Amino acid sequence: MKDSELGRKAEALVEAQVSASGWRYIADRQFRDGRAPMIQGDEDGNIRPDFSVSKAGDSVWIEVKGKTDSHPHGGVERHGIDLPNWQHYNQVASHSGMPCWLFVYEKSTGCLLCADLNDLPVVDKRIKDEYPDDDPYGGPMVFFNRSDFHVKPIDQSHYPDQFFGQGKLPLQNVSDETDVPLFPNSDLGDQPDTSNHRLGDFATDGGDTHSDATDDDTREP
Repeated sequence: MKDSELGRKAEALVEAQVSASGWRYIADRQFRDGRAPMIQGDEDGNIRPDFSVSKAGDSVWIEVKGKTDSHPHGGVERHGIDLPNWQHYNQVASHSGMPCWLFVYEKSTGCLLCADLNDLPVVDKRIKDEYPDDDPYGGPMVFFNRSDFHVKPIDQSHYPDQFFGQGKLPLQNVSDETDVPLFPNSDLGDQPDTSNHRLGDFATDGGDTHSDATDDDTREP
């Protein structure tokens, strides 16, 4: 499956889960017209996440990534995304006052992972300029431990089975419930039974940059 196809299917899966959970949404990816959707300012803009959703007075951003698999580093499974995009998503969340959640669909496990970026510790990053002759990622990256994500139950009655067709993605952690919280273990859904580590302050320059993780979804400009 091509990376772009996996990304589109991951977005369709999350879109179905948003709808099934009773949230209203705008799929900001629909406005790309070949470019990343932006929130514009006086001098520059920020890349918007894929969805803006709202329910009962709460508003949240959602960014979706489709991954073939997590990748081990030092015996720990991790996921990585573009560092500039991660910075943009955090800036959008800060400017808007709306949290931004990262949803990751893993094709290898069939699981849908999610976490509030504000609660998702950054464990590593890689700066392209520091590796001019060895750049398998195509650009600077930021990485998270898989264990710091929540595994989100997938509402069995509301995933886009027809869209997936013969090549539909494997789905694990499927629930028969008809009202599965969109944001597990958060104030936006069920109260937490386990806690995430806080991101805290994280510099956007320097730091340990070595990693084996890759970003399998379609890259945004």
